Amino acid sequence: MSATAETIKLEDLLIEQKPLPRYDPEKIRLELEMNGQVEIIGKPSSYRIRGNEIYLKFFDIEVRSYLRQLGSTPDEVLMRLRTNNIWKIVRQGTGLYVLSGVKSIVPTEEEFKLASKLLELYNPLEVIVKGMGYEANRDIYKLMIPRIMALVVDELPFHITQLTPPESGKTYFGVWCMKIAGWFYSTSAPTPAGMFYDSRSGVYGFAVISNGIVFDEIDKWSPTYVQQTNILTYLPSFLENGIVIRPTTRSHSLGVVEKLVNTVWFGNSSGKYGEEKDVVSVIFASWGDANGAMIDRMTIVHVEREQIRISEYVTGKVLPETLMYAILTQVKNTRVDVNMFSSKLKGRQKRHSIAIQIAGFKLGAEVPPDLADEIVLNGWATTWERYGGAVEQQ
Repeated sequence: MSATAETIKLEDLLIEQKPLPRYDPEKIRLELEMNGQVEIIGKPSSYRIRGNEIYLKFFDIEVRSYLRQLGSTPDEVLMRLRTNNIWKIVRQGTGLYVLSGVKSIVPTEEEFKLASKLLELYNPLEVIVKGMGYEANRDIYKLMIPRIMALVVDELPFHITQLTPPESGKTYFGVWCMKIAGWFYSTSAPTPAGMFYDSRSGVYGFAVISNGIVFDEIDKWSPTYVQQTNILTYLPSFLENGIVIRPTTRSHSLGVVEKLVNTVWFGNSSGKYGEEKDVVSVIFASWGDANGAMIDRMTIVHVEREQIRISEYVTGKVLPETLMYAILTQVKNTRVDVNMFSSKLKGRQKRHSIAIQIAGFKLGAEVPPDLADEIVLNGWATTWERYGGAVEQQ
């Protein structure tokens, strides 16, 4: 793509929306057995390194690749692991291998330049919302702004919990994040081994190789199972500092994970309303979080009473995937002086308020300090309804 700032029109760049690619693991196995090869677009869910080889996990299929196939430097290899690529997998003897020449689908230099031009001409929030295939209106902003904020802040931890009525686009957003933004999406409670590091096999989990994580259907998670996983032993520290230390074995001695990852926690609202934080705390408490460690880590809590059927606002037009990734990257990399933001709150709540203000600044949707403080204290929907909106577009 090429264009000058004078001729770029956002609407002209929109293309027909296609269903996001999804894969059937059984069909992939059948293709490998019957045809000897298969092509997958995406990123591995986990990996382990053994000498000059890396073992990649796609669904329940483990594939071997030489490190040099993924890049000539550690940074290039990590880019391959953390972004979507086109992987050609072949069966050789009894093993599965990555064919040479993994094709990257990250943006080109020209697409990054085009993204910069678009963001000079248009409000970043509008570009992202329209680029995702939605009308840019009040209802969409009410649902989408907290989600999008988590995509663009990396100066401070940013975690949101959003409980909404059905048909609010939660599942689509989670899959979209996985396919477009390099995030991980899951509808089940994680285990420490799957999320962080498996000390028995030396396999890194999805939190390590993802730009962020969307957990969906949290209102349906079995409290008994969540407690059995022991995941709450690790989650508060990870959400706060990005640090996890896993028990190790003699054969796999590296059990330290250090990576700040933003998270989104989705669920359906139950119809029982009250203080937004209290509603969400009931879910976390059922998992064994009796002291409120999880709710304290949430930058934004949003419990929506209004039925917003997002399908009514779908345009059928989206920005190309690689251009969208470039736009998100540019917005995320917007230079911000954290010291320019203020808050009357203290401790962790002050940090949440400043994180919200940073996100608003990057998105061209200003959130004044007092309003950000109120969002932290009272919740997104409460603040939005009280003031007829929680942001001011620049």
